[in-house]
Amino acid sequence: MVLSDIQLDMKYIARMLESFRAATGIDAAFVDNDGNPLIETENSASGCRFCSLIGASPAGAEACRTWKKRASATAAQLGETYISRCHAGMVCLTMAIFCDEKPIGSLVCGPMSMWEWDEVAEKETGDYIASLPVEKKAALAEAAKLKRYDSKTVKGASDLLFAVAAQAAVNSEQQIRYARELNRQQAILAELVRRHKEGPETEDASPRDTERDLIEKVCAGDYSGAREILNTMMGEIFFNLDGDLNMIKIRLTELIIILSRAAAEEGVDADSLLMMTGKFIRTAETTSSYEKLCRNVVEAMDAFIMCVHDSGNRRRGDCVSRCEKIIDTRFREPLTLSAVAEQLYVSPYYLSHVFKEKTGVNFIDYLVEKRLREACWMLRNTSVSVSNISASVGYENPGYFSRLFKKKKGVTPEQYRKNSKKKQ
Repeated sequence: MVLSDIQLDMKYIARMLESFRAATGIDAAFVDNDGNPLIETENSASGCRFCSLIGASPAGAEACRTWKKRASATAAQLGETYISRCHAGMVCLTMAIFCDEKPIGSLVCGPMSMWEWDEVAEKETGDYIASLPVEKKAALAEAAKLKRYDSKTVKGASDLLFAVAAQAAVNSEQQIRYARELNRQQAILAELVRRHKEGPETEDASPRDTERDLIEKVCAGDYSGAREILNTMMGEIFFNLDGDLNMIKIRLTELIIILSRAAAEEGVDADSLLMMTGKFIRTAETTSSYEKLCRNVVEAMDAFIMCVHDSGNRRRGDCVSRCEKIIDTRFREPLTLSAVAEQLYVSPYYLSHVFKEKTGVNFIDYLVEKRLREACWMLRNTSVSVSNISASVGYENPGYFSRLFKKKKGVTPEQYRKNSKKKQ
């Protein structure tokens, strides 16, 4: 599919890119799948002195185009904003635009710097541009002038570029599969790079502590909390293993096993868990890119948390059913929340929470309603005294029983009996 076959509102895209620049201060361009610029913001390549120097020669311009082509292909494969360093060492964002599931071009924004300009940054940038036909000293001087953006700003720009691409996409509301976790992972990597440049300010938690935190979040069914920890762990793995895909596979496979173990501890069916774990491990073994590996681990975590949630629902449902049975058969006894919780081997807090969650009423309200239903039946169908009825439904104090009955039913037990006889 080529752009000439597609009806694109280029003026609309240009206006969106200008709005993006106005909102973020970051230059942006729309390029075709080969990296050729089609639309640029007013101060894009021509306004950025660093880019102008890098692309001044035909060879430099070709290197820039080739990088944009490669970044566009990666962004199209991800279906997500791709945060990376360009061929000249600066941070750029790339987001593909789709038409009928096929990429037709990309939005590229940058260049950006995410660290203070120091000797390390100067050396790294110098290494990036060493093979480019550019006057190194002048290029480094311009690189030093580039505005520095923190990771939150880069993440915000990434989300905004995502939205711009979604608006510009043609016939693809249901075709584009945006994996937003990739955005978070890339932003975390960018933050790790920045922290590496600046030097650690605080001592990070040990890997064992982090794994324990992840397991706790999975067991609690905390999607957002677990994903935040998992994304940080994957970023650390990528950074610490220096992009070694085989070692990354081993470490991420270990993460899948850790997640599986957490689900097992929460009572998830062993057979289904074994099948799921095997599936995700096989996928990891045959995956050839870091991004797909991360996606596989995130999908594994989502699946395990869902199993934990379903297992928890079953356990909670069973706990509530047993509690209801105890109340229904032993309501005449002096039951308390603590006593029933002890019989069910759960805490009173847990029982109170899940009972209300499943039935919509509190434990004590359910118990009172059961006792009063029995009392009403006895008042209508027997001549047993109110005091005896009170005792038979679990209330030793007839006065308290009468006050409670009137509060709930609007009349005293004696009046309820009289009214019932009048209706017969």
